[in-house]
Amino acid sequence: MKAIHAWIQVLAGLAHYLLHRLHLAPPPDLMRKRGDFCIVIGHLLRWRTRLRVVHGERCPREAACVFAQNHVLLLDPFVSFGAVFRSCGIMPRFMSRDDFFAEKKGTWWYRLVNVDELMCRLGTLEISRGNVSVGQLRPFINVLRNGESFIIYPGRTRSRSGIVFEYRGEVQEPGSASFFVAQAQRGHQEGLDVAVVPLTRTWNIATGKDTVVLGHPLRLPPRASREEQRALDFALVEAIAENVTVTATQIAAGILYLRALHGLPETMQRKEFDEKARAVVERITDHYVDPQAHSDLAGEVSAALRHFGKAGLVHLSRAVIRLDRSKVLATPPLDRTFRKLNPVKYSLNQILHFADVTQALEEIVLAP
Repeated sequence: MKAIHAWIQVLAGLAHYLLHRLHLAPPPDLMRKRGDFCIVIGHLLRWRTRLRVVHGERCPREAACVFAQNHVLLLDPFVSFGAVFRSCGIMPRFMSRDDFFAEKKGTWWYRLVNVDELMCRLGTLEISRGNVSVGQLRPFINVLRNGESFIIYPGRTRSRSGIVFEYRGEVQEPGSASFFVAQAQRGHQEGLDVAVVPLTRTWNIATGKDTVVLGHPLRLPPRASREEQRALDFALVEAIAENVTVTATQIAAGILYLRALHGLPETMQRKEFDEKARAVVERITDHYVDPQAHSDLAGEVSAALRHFGKAGLVHLSRAVIRLDRSKVLATPPLDRTFRKLNPVKYSLNQILHFADVTQALEEIVLAP
């Protein structure tokens, strides 16, 4: 019944919005329907089976929060919102760049459905990424001072290669979540305490499943210095990176890549491949591991190999795996085609910062 109610509310809200765009109705109040939109989007994206939220108990329920997540895909805001909403019932706002739909503004459907306006009515707060003004920053500070929360992506841009934080071009440091916390807390008469909550999204490219791990909340002392703010920003990046989920797809990618890199035979028995993957998984004790990697490793590895096979990186028979060395080692352009052209590198890049995991891979794959 809850889902049916949500669908009715969402359809009614969208119909009201279309009438508004046609100048036949006043602007709709969609902020009250954000929970319904979250439920409907969850149904469309099959979050019941495709989204796992870990350590939801770490989400503060009585404090204003800045939720900070690594940036993986376009749908990150919906995944972030769903994870937070599922964990503690909070419905945060979003930070988004104001040119996100710039290429679509000349199309006929955009004139009917102004997506930027629609997203803002659902809680998005926009900034001009290349020329941020004080007026664009103030609403985020006010959100926190009102005891509410918003979502930010300190990496500023999506990772194309799978690396958890992929700074490109002019980006030198992580986005400053601490700035908003410091400004909101400074001068607040009631001693506002704002929590910064790390969110880490790990997308399994082979199975399409997501895991979002909530980190322990971080806090900034009142009247924090610039050095203390900067320290919090880097601590936040470290906290997000440490909560990447280890999956069987990443492990399979590591085995293939190391065999290609070190000139090992291109063919390998499937049984031996599964044994090495199992040995690696059993060595990992200090990171969150996808439960499926323990309960159904063979099935998860099969899904990974099939996905890599679609890109032509491996060729499969019933009992033998043959990799294409040149394709596995190739480095595609650093754009949206990267993960399609080389899903092995994309998956392995997700865990390259885990020195203990890469060491376990090397020792097991390269063992005589």
